[in-house]
Order: sequence, then structure tokens, then C-alpha cells
Amino acid sequence: MVLSISIAVVYPFFFEPPLSHDHPVHIFKAWHFWTEMLGRGRLRGWSPYWGFGFPSGELTPFGPEAWVALFRAATLGLLSWPRTYGIAFAGVLIFSTAGMFSFTRRHFGSASAIVAAILMLLDPGEWAEGGWTWHTTYGVWPVTLSMGFVLFALSRLSLVMFGDRPRDILAAGMLIAGSLVVHQLSLIIYPLAVPILVLERKLRGEAITSKIYGRLFLACSLGFGLSAFYLVPMMARNGLTQDLGVLGQSLESLGTQLAKGVLFAEMWPPLFALGIVGGVMALGGAGRGSKIFVPLTALVFVLLSSNVLIHTFHFERVLSGILKVEARRTLLVAKLFWFPLIGLAVTSIARLAFRPQANLDSSRRRIVAVLLMVTVAIPIAVSALPQLWKTQVHKEIQTPERTPFWNDLLPVLAWSAEIRRTTKEPYRVAYALPMHDHLSAISAVFDGTLSYKVGYTPAQQFNRFPMSNEPQLLEALSVKFVVSDHDLPGPDFSLERSFGSLRVFRFNRFRPAPFSIIGTGDGQLVEYSPERIRIRLKGTSESSRLRLHVASFPRWKATIDGREVPISTVPVYDQEYPVLMEVPVRDGIVEFTYVRRAPDWSGLAATIATLLGLVVASLRRRIPSLVRSSNAIRSAYEKIARHPRLALVILATPALVLLMVKVLGAKAPLPADSVFRNPSSIEMNLEGVQCRPDGFASWLCGSLQVQAEVRSGLYGAHLCMWTPSKGPLVINHS
Repeated sequence: MVLSISIAVVYPFFFEPPLSHDHPVHIFKAWHFWTEMLGRGRLRGWSPYWGFGFPSGELTPFGPEAWVALFRAATLGLLSWPRTYGIAFAGVLIFSTAGMFSFTRRHFGSASAIVAAILMLLDPGEWAEGGWTWHTTYGVWPVTLSMGFVLFALSRLSLVMFGDRPRDILAAGMLIAGSLVVHQLSLIIYPLAVPILVLERKLRGEAITSKIYGRLFLACSLGFGLSAFYLVPMMARNGLTQDLGVLGQSLESLGTQLAKGVLFAEMWPPLFALGIVGGVMALGGAGRGSKIFVPLTALVFVLLSSNVLIHTFHFERVLSGILKVEARRTLLVAKLFWFPLIGLAVTSIARLAFRPQANLDSSRRRIVAVLLMVTVAIPIAVSALPQLWKTQVHKEIQTPERTPFWNDLLPVLAWSAEIRRTTKEPYRVAYALPMHDHLSAISAVFDGTLSYKVGYTPAQQFNRFPMSNEPQLLEALSVKFVVSDHDLPGPDFSLERSFGSLRVFRFNRFRPAPFSIIGTGDGQLVEYSPERIRIRLKGTSESSRLRLHVASFPRWKATIDGREVPISTVPVYDQEYPVLMEVPVRDGIVEFTYVRRAPDWSGLAATIATLLGLVVASLRRRIPSLVRSSNAIRSAYEKIARHPRLALVILATPALVLLMVKVLGAKAPLPADSVFRNPSSIEMNLEGVQCRPDGFASWLCGSLQVQAEVRSGLYGAHLCMWTPSKGPLVINHS
């Protein structure tokens, strides 16, 4: 039934893909993964296709592209990329709906599962909260796919707790790994949900043996181990992601929304109320006695949508990356547990209303009650159903025919593909379309040409992406043509062709060489491949430097005739965009190669070790044999099995100590290079009043105070020096 409804809802995507907002970006990334990553024997790595290049599948997971690639392989490459993408997107919605059905059935039964699955499928959602607005309108569907894996993984972890089948451990681990390589949001779910799953069983009075702890540990370790080759370097380099974090609302505001029943945007208030009712029923033992797991986990993630982690517990002092998180996304996770609670409430109420009665008088009273209820319900339904249809059922889809510029862009790309075939020189086509029109991201799928999008590029978190269109920037990018929906004045641009509402301009300052030499010397490009660039230099001097027009990233290594030289990150021009690589040079061959560093080797080693462990386990046919293969390891294992709580305390103590030291450390809130770390080195004046230090990172200026605090900016959340005064604030640093 759920499958039939799912297909009925998503069938339009089997024929036409959505093209609104981020969808063209995901189509490009799928094509790029298939041709440039898998086609070159890679899962992730450097790509020159956007801007000055970017680390593909390293700061953002490659799982979504791999998902589309599976459908590309299944259709034997016979369909166009947009058509393949549309089918894969339909598969995302069906898969996540199936995950909700599996999870809810495990906890509350099949009837509740049907209700929860349909609610998830039809959820209108809103920005960062999932649902159709998020995954179909905005195109942020990788998180929806990841949540499908999460739901299946949690269902399997429940089986791991109650059974002793190795295949359940293996399946849970692979599902956890799948969720992690699809979207980072799943990272925060397992450390919170799994302990609550264990706590639920403890509160039931059921024994939790060392074997249960061991099975859960093995399943989670397997999941994280399989994905470590991506997770470890991603977490080590999260400082290179864009600052797009959004702080959560206050606890007071969160409480108000809960009281009004408007916590989830666009969710019909009666449905929200049914979730509350379902939570009460679950705590009371309805639906297989699930008790606390589903309602408590929902509550935890609702709480995390507030600012409690930053403004109350100051987690930014421990994990600075938390400032890059959009706190409201945890409401998307909370819905994973809210929908099952609604399903539980609906089915429980239905059973009460239609339960057979042996007593005739009771049956008559029930008939009268039902008639009265229908009499009251009909007027309510007449007014409510249109709103319910509009908000919960009706869906708007932006197909190619309804996408601005689509019909004009196709001939532009056909023309560009022909130009690309006539020359081997490296060049880019820039697209100067409206700021939030991301359609041009799809261009390489049709013309195979490097591109540059003026404005914000979504679904790519690398922070060394320029956004403007100054001639100096376009020249450094080796831009040859600019596609625009408006005239580009000045001598730097000449009109080349017009295609409907789009115009193609030739950029008159085009330079094909992806490098420049500062000082004396000449250079010749020898090789320009995605992860290796070679340039022959001659006529250089001791002061000569080479600036490579490729974005700086820790994995790049520069050598001259085999001898490594240091790489500096420098601006494109003047002080704008410090993103390029620059090295001191001498005559010879300068080679830039993309190599693995310590985080890459560590993650890869963890994944290889996990795979080897799986091989050994499959040969021994028992996973516990992995930890009992020698006498010493066996002895340690037996001691841990006898005292699992003590082992957990020992393992957790170093992390807790580190946490407390960082949170309570006097200088934890400020970056290492902050001028405010040494109060004696600065003089501060606010509104003409001299300020004096008043504790760490805090100054008193008369009756006013200046202090360190996390604030929201135009982009992202940042640690700032903040005061309620409008200033002026004058700071002199000696």
C-alpha cells in the first residue's frame, strides 16, 4: 500500500526531473562523479570544473552522486542525465518513505507505520526542516536520503539488541556507513539515539548483557570504520567549509512554539497535537510498550534546534565547527520520530472508536456517539480539508518547461560544446545570471567545459569560491566567454552571439595560461590534469614566484625537479580572494600534485582495517572472534565482558576530562590569533568612555560592557566582540 502511494506521488519524476534551485547542481555532480571520479578510478578528489577548483566529495559526501550513479548503471546509460536524475530522485523519496515504514513498524506496528510513512512522503516541510519544500523545491535531498538510511539503521540496531545474528550487525553497520557518506547530519544522530535505545530497555527492567553492548559497539564501529576514509579527513578540514551556520532560537521561543503547536513550519496543528498525544501513549506503554525511545529522541532533537548548545553549554569552545551548523536542521531529525508518534495516536484512537462491544447498550451508545462526532466533524472537515489539501497534499514541481532560461540555455550549451571540440586550450565559460539562479551549474553535463558561476554556488561547501565578476578575477579564471541575461558594458566584453534572452560575450582579456609569474621568467604549461599540473620555467631569478590559478587546499604538494617547496595562499589580485597557490621558483619543472596527508592515510587505514576485520569475521563465521584471536586480547575481552560499565567509564573519562578542560579553560572561547587574548596590548574606547578589562574577553566601559559572544552574521555564525551599544567602538592594538 505504502509503495503504491509512493509511486503515485513521485511518478512525474520518472518522466521529467525537477530543475529548481539546487537540482542542476546535483545533476552536474552526478555526471561529474560518473565521468571524472569513477571514470578516473576515484571516489573523491580534486576537480577543476568550478571556480578555481574544489575538493569533490571531500568536504561534502559523495554518497548522493553515487546514488544517482547506481541508477545510471541500472539504466545502462541509455537515458539522458536529467532523465536519469529524475528517476534517481524519485527513488530517494520512495527509499526514505520505506525507511519510515520499517522504523515505525518495528516500534508501533504496521498500521502506525502506514500513517507515518504517508505523512513523511507528503510532508510539505520548510527551509532546513525537510519535506517537499526542502528536498523538491530547494533540491536539498541528500539529507532526506541520509535519513532513509538512518531509519533503516535504527530499525536494524533494534534487532541487534534482541538477536544474535551476525547479518544484523553487518546490515546495521553498512546502513550506518551509508547514512554517513550521504550527509553529515547523521553524525549527530547515532551518539544520541543509540544510548536512548539502551536506556529504554533498561527502564523496562530487561537485562542488558555484555553481549548486547558488544553487538551494538561492533555495529556502530563497523559503520564508522567503513566510512572513516571520508569522515576522518572531512572532520580534520572542516575549517575550510563555508560559514553558513545558523544559530537556533532561544529556549523561550521554542517553548512558545511548542505551546502554540507551530514548532514545525507548515505542519497542520492538529497533526502536531496528535504527535504530542502519541508521545503520551508511547510513554504509557501503547504500541508494543515502546515507552521512551521514540518520544525522548524526538524531544532531544527538538531541544537541539534551540541555542542551548552554544549560549548555555558553550560547545563552540570544544568544537568550533558547530558554528557552521544550521541548528534548525535538527527539526528535520525530530520529524523522523514525530511522524511515528502521530501514527501511534491515529491508530490507537481508531482502535478505541471501532473496538467491538459485546454489550448491546454499549453498542447503541457508541453508535450515538459516532453520529454526534460525525455531525460535528462534517462542518470542521468542510473548512479544514481544503487547507489540508493545500498544505499537506498538493505539490508544485518546477519541471524543465517551467524553468526560466532553460529553453534558451540548451542552444547556448550546444554552441559551447562545438567550440570546446575545436580547441584543446584550457578556458572557462562564466555565467552571469540572477544571484540565486543555479541552472548554469548543469552546463558541463552538456558541453564538458570548465565553468564559473557569478554568485553563490550551492551544494559545495568549500570556502575558497569567489562570487563576483571583476575583470581581474575573470582573467585569472581563464574565462573566454560570459553568458548573461543582460548587457555587459565596457571594452572588456564583446557580443558574440544571442540565444533568445541569453547573450554570449567574448571576454577580451582572456588568458589561457592557468598561472602567472611574479618577477622575471617565462613559463610553459606541460600538463594540466585534475590532480597534477606541470609547468616548465626558465629565465627566473631568486625573487621569482609562480602563482598557480588553482584554489589552495592542504592536499596539494609543490616540487621543483623533485624537491618540495612551500605553498602560500595568496589573493587573486590586490587583497581580493586569498585563495590561490604561490611558490618560490627557479628554472626547471614545477609540479603540483594532489597527495594524501595524515588525515587521509588515517581514515583510509581505519577503513581498510574494518574491511580486513570483516574478511576475518566471515572466515571465522563469528564476529566476536575478531577480539579473541590471541590470549592477551582474549583476556582483556573477558574482563571487559564481566565489567562493561567500568569499561565504558574508562573509555569515556579522557573525553569527559578534555571536554571539561576546554569548556572551563580560561582562554577557550577565543581563536589562538585573537588580539583580545592579551588585554594589556589593546586600548578600547566605547562612546568616548575608556574601557578596562573585566575578566577574560570582557571590558567595562562605564555602564556598558564589551564581551566575546557568538552572533549571527550575514553569512554564518561567528565568535565576535559584542556590545549592546551602537558605538563608536575604537580599539588600538600595540
